[in-house]
Amino acid sequence: IEFAAVISLAVQDWADFGIICGMLLVNACLGFHEEYKAKKSLDELSEQLESEIATRREGESLNLNVKELVPGDVVLLVGGTIVP
Repeated sequence: IEFAAVISLAVQDWADFGIICGMLLVNACLGFHEEYKAKKSLDELSEQLESEIATRREGESLNLNVKELVPGDVVLLVGGTIVP
């Protein structure tokens, strides 16, 4: 599309040049909006994965951050729990 804008500018077809530039601007805005939504969704998913989970360590029930789990911890699961 950029090439078409350059050609329209070269032959001084101002109407086509304006339409093509408008299309490029709309495309850029939509692309930015979609990237922003994707980043926001990824951040929300990452936040869910960093949540706390009920565990049993050395016979004691604890709510630990997922990053603090070590081999030997027993994860207590209930319906809807995301498995780390």
